[in-house]
Amino acid sequence: MKKRSIALGLVAVLCIGGTADTLFASGVERTLSRQAAQLNGLEVAPEAYISGFPVALAAVTGAVSRVSLHSVDVPVAGVGVGNAGVELNTPALEEERDGLMPPWKYEASYD
Repeated sequence: MKKRSIALGLVAVLCIGGTADTLFASGVERTLSRQAAQLNGLEVAPEAYISGFPVALAAVTGAVSRVSLHSVDVPVAGVGVGNAGVELNTPALEEERDGLMPPWKYEASYD
């Protein structure tokens, strides 16, 4: 009976932790999306995604495996409108890169 209680307690802690991390990640993604829209003058905020689990750990370690932003119906000079996106793989914090460019992979596509 005691082992079962411990197992149920562990499952409950993991579920609560997972839910809290998901809520944290959602808030960070929402903030990132709003800031990207404001900085780029977009009427509609882009979709933002931060990969990794737990995302909250990235706030402590500064390590995130991927950050991406994707937007539709973006005004493009000389073209009209298109879809645009940027994806950063293994972005590094400034203090981690010692003045060198981080190992980011930039991708943009216009449809």
